[in-house]
Amino acid sequence: MALRIVVSYAYTDMAFTKDLVDALRHHGADVWYAKHPHDTMELAHTISEEIRARRVFLAVLSPSALQSHVARSANQQALSRFRQAPNRIAVGIIVRPLLGVSPATLRRVHEIPCIGSSEETLYSEQDLIHRVLCALGLIFTETKDTDAEQELASVLPDATADEWLIFGQTCYQQQRIDEAITALKRATILMPEHALPWAYLGLAYANVPNKIEAIYAFSRARELGFSPAWVWSNEAAMLADLDRYEEALRAADAAIALSHSYAHPWLVKGNSLRGLGRYQEALDAYEQGLVAQPKSPQTAKLWAGKAATLKSLFRDEEALLAWDHALAINPRYTYALYGKAKALRDQHREDEALAIYDQLVEADSANIQAWIDKADTLHDIDRYDEALAASEEALRQNARHAEAWNVQGHALTGLNRYEEALAAYQQALRLKPNSGAIIFNIGSTLMLLDRLSEFEEMVKQTIASVSGSQ
Repeated sequence: MALRIVVSYAYTDMAFTKDLVDALRHHGADVWYAKHPHDTMELAHTISEEIRARRVFLAVLSPSALQSHVARSANQQALSRFRQAPNRIAVGIIVRPLLGVSPATLRRVHEIPCIGSSEETLYSEQDLIHRVLCALGLIFTETKDTDAEQELASVLPDATADEWLIFGQTCYQQQRIDEAITALKRATILMPEHALPWAYLGLAYANVPNKIEAIYAFSRARELGFSPAWVWSNEAAMLADLDRYEEALRAADAAIALSHSYAHPWLVKGNSLRGLGRYQEALDAYEQGLVAQPKSPQTAKLWAGKAATLKSLFRDEEALLAWDHALAINPRYTYALYGKAKALRDQHREDEALAIYDQLVEADSANIQAWIDKADTLHDIDRYDEALAASEEALRQNARHAEAWNVQGHALTGLNRYEEALAAYQQALRLKPNSGAIIFNIGSTLMLLDRLSEFEEMVKQTIASVSGSQ
């Protein structure tokens, strides 16, 4: 997908901007810029629309640009969005020395990564364009499987910390996560007291996922003064994934305090409260998230969290409706498909549940959990031959999956093939020792086979094992 870029500039920098735009387009970028950048309300509105629609914002900076009302407004709007949304990149390109510009304005300029220098020494315009192309990852080495450090260093040997940061952000946007991590780590080494590389490094680690490193990177960004809602919220998500629910709640609440209309921290808060067994509070959090941001990337997950919580509150009919809401938004949402299938089974609507499992295995024939759940459902409605076939398919995917052997034992028991069922259960126990459910199944099968002495011996061994572990 083409990198979608909007460029802001002042009229006096038109010649450079046109050359920059031509170079960006030559290397595959989708670029918008105002061909006649006069300070008008109509232009300000158009730029605002383009900033909302595109993910990369380039600000051509010069004393004239910093005096232009439209350019200044665009820069402020882009910086605001850039702080609020981690999937956007804002870059300053300094084409003329920013001499005589007030210190306060210079501080605002350097709140975003910049290519070029605000001092008297500047790159040539062609060199500056080359650096922009490299930092945005539009110029690559011939071998694309090199890591980020080799790649950028080969085309830009003297890359600055800001250029490493921009390159890392671009790699993150393009889901080149390993390269993003390498580039962002390089940026943190070159400017360890700069918060932004740490924040993006946290996002990259969260995608791996390396939760511990992500948490450290997010907390480091906050220590250095960069703590927008998305940093708090993503840190909260990593803490919740590690079952550190109380810490996750505090981080989610910090994000909500900064941006009440941001759905993600409400989702994390709901998940954390559900993990703590505080179901009514969790339900309230999911509903707050749905009200705060009815259409967001988190909407299906909020409905799914609400459904799972309603199930825990034994509100089964409402839970089923919530699963349907999640699937209406994302029909391929696997978690919601499993949740709905389980809800249907609990209501003894096995045929509808089977239709969902068939949908899952049709989409991915290697989905072992779907085969296992299908086998278990077929066993529940006494369709033992089909249950056996489904369990065999599960074992074809992974012959060392204990639950697959266990459901095969169920199917074989239903077919009165007790010796084979016992062998299946015993294989399951070898793969998952000390499983109470599997031990129970073995005991039940020994009773069916009238092998009472073996059953009694197994009971003694189980009791001894339990006593020894206390």
